[in-house]
Amino acid sequence: MTTVTVACPFQSSVCVQTEDRALLKNLRLKYGQYLLDGDNNKAEFRLCEQENGKYKAIGDGKTIEVDSSLNYISAFLTRTRTFSPKILALHGAAVAYGGNAYLFLAPTTGGKTTLTAWLTERGADYITDDCILINRETLEVYPCTTPIHLRTGGVTVLREQNALPEGLEHLDAPGFERWVFTPKNRVSGPVPLGKIYFLSRTDQNRHVPLSSNDAFIRLLKSPITEYPVTPSHLQIMSRLTTTAPCELQYRDMTFPEEVLRNKSHA
Repeated sequence: MTTVTVACPFQSSVCVQTEDRALLKNLRLKYGQYLLDGDNNKAEFRLCEQENGKYKAIGDGKTIEVDSSLNYISAFLTRTRTFSPKILALHGAAVAYGGNAYLFLAPTTGGKTTLTAWLTERGADYITDDCILINRETLEVYPCTTPIHLRTGGVTVLREQNALPEGLEHLDAPGFERWVFTPKNRVSGPVPLGKIYFLSRTDQNRHVPLSSNDAFIRLLKSPITEYPVTPSHLQIMSRLTTTAPCELQYRDMTFPEEVLRNKSHA
């Protein structure tokens, strides 16, 4: 039985015990440097594999038989994780240009992962492609540099643009197929927040300013986990609107790159 711990920054961790070598390989492809060997003694939950592919979730009080171990572990992490109280966690991607962090907020399949891969291949520093970690006091953005997971469509787009990253690895698990790589140019510490963009793929390239009220409403829908609507939560969302969030409509990925380069040299 092999023991590993998924320990992503500023959030609760999970210990997994399994004899499935394919699962261990896929966990490394999914979580990269945040999959630690052994039990780090800080895991809040434990998943222990039993016979017939069943997992006993210690701390959740259940034993469940699953069709896809990787999907179950990922869903378990999403369902049970908690974040440090000093962190606001948003669902989105982020890169750094010119020493500032630029955030891309979009729903799943909204194109943010493909765009992040493109930008990191074009010189941006990688921060995250899924979970944005913002310091509530300083508004600095912390790295969460899990590997980038491209869908087949994203691979096709990047190949057509001659921007396909080298060394892609194939993660093929039941219900979850991705092409995986970790950018070499990654940030290693907190980065000042530059600007927030709400992404949308359209038939034109436009940079659309948002009113403070519109930005505030959109930001309220952007956390990666559910937060109680407290005065402090509303306050941090209000502070984020002072960065003048915009809607970034783009037809081709050269346009977001151009916008970020202009911002980073402003």
